[in-house]
Amino acid sequence: MKATWRRLGAESRISLVGSVAIAFFLLLVALSPAIRGGFANHRPLPPVQLLHIVLVILMGWLFFRAATDLLLGRPMTRHQWWLVGLTVPVLAALWFSDWTLGCVWAATTLLVAGGGWGLGALALLLVNLVVEELLVRDDPNLQLTFTLTIFTVFAIYIPLRLMQTSDQLVLSREENARLHVDKERERISRDLHDIMGRTLVAVSVRQEAAARLLQRERMPEARQQLQAAHEIVADGQARLREITHGPTITDLRSEVESAKALCERTGIEWDAQIGAVGTPDAQRLCAAVLREAVTNMLKYAHPTTCWVRIRDEGDMLALSIVNDGVPPTSKVNEEGTGLATLQARTVALGGTLEALSPRASLFRVLMHVPIFVEEGR
Repeated sequence: MKATWRRLGAESRISLVGSVAIAFFLLLVALSPAIRGGFANHRPLPPVQLLHIVLVILMGWLFFRAATDLLLGRPMTRHQWWLVGLTVPVLAALWFSDWTLGCVWAATTLLVAGGGWGLGALALLLVNLVVEELLVRDDPNLQLTFTLTIFTVFAIYIPLRLMQTSDQLVLSREENARLHVDKERERISRDLHDIMGRTLVAVSVRQEAAARLLQRERMPEARQQLQAAHEIVADGQARLREITHGPTITDLRSEVESAKALCERTGIEWDAQIGAVGTPDAQRLCAAVLREAVTNMLKYAHPTTCWVRIRDEGDMLALSIVNDGVPPTSKVNEEGTGLATLQARTVALGGTLEALSPRASLFRVLMHVPIFVEEGR
């Protein structure tokens, strides 16, 4: 239950709590006259009334659980089946107990199903209420009964719908972030293929021409071909820098703030503790690892929390990125090009980089790199 609650976004939590709070407030309002009457007359409540109270309170708890199950997109769960089953005795008790809110709870419970089923259930319950009012009550007041029932049902149901809509928006943002990551990678891959292909072919042609000219001892022309090949390589390098025209990694703290903003936009709880940051080169490497880890988290997992720790361990800078929400069938991929490239860079600097799943549903990227280090030395 705790994991389910943490999975919900802030807006969804507020809407869910609001829906249940309204329901239980109305429940207490309905209970107060009956309980006060029993105490005033010094006699206990009728057994049917007590049973009705117990049933509706139980339905309130099941309603809360079923709403969260429905919100998370789970199939029909035991909570929802229990709710449907308890609707029958609640409706039956209405014929022996003067309590309109029992019907309200039953209607709201079945509205969890949504769509035509929910509206059909509400219509049947209102028909049951009308028949019960006409046949059982000595002085039926259909206008008041209808108004109270409809108002209460939608007072409970509208926050629930807001909760579902809010969570769907969060999921849409998360999916858009993943699609954006995939689209950007495809763009870079396509541009790399085009630029590298053209550059390598052009350089190869120039080198072959230079080799033939050297065999004929035509040195000035061979020198021109080699110079042209050099210019083609320089142009290819410039184009490679252009294809990553998006924001470059500047420093570690900026990348931490960027990752934090991305997690907050997608409803992922962000828990970071940043200590030492090391030299600029160590920072850039840590920032690149953090970006790759967050990208993979959004692409392959359904996380609720991301933990980031950066601390000084003697002469080493330790970076740990952990996220939950890893599917049970997911396999750890340590051969991905992104992490493999970063691992090679880390090892070249005298550090280590590992990606593993310490336990079910968790994934961790752990890097150690010397604090005082410069790439290229």
